[in-house]
Amino acid sequence: MNNGTRICYVDNPNAYTSASKALRHYGYIVEAFSSVDKALNAILSRNYVSVLVNLQLGGGIGGPELI
Repeated sequence: MNNGTRICYVDNPNAYTSASKALRHYGYIVEAFSSVDKALNAILSRNYVSVLVNLQLGGGIGGPELI
């Protein structure tokens, strides 16, 4: 089990819903975003141990630009 490590997850809602549930099961705090723009704002204002991003995410800024 994890002690509340914060993860930022950027993907479409269909994908991040099930993955977030699995990560939460292991004690991670998951903040999921369907928009790279919203995720970027969160990344700049919070501390995350990891950022999981779909590189194929489209619309506005894409996954590769976030990385």
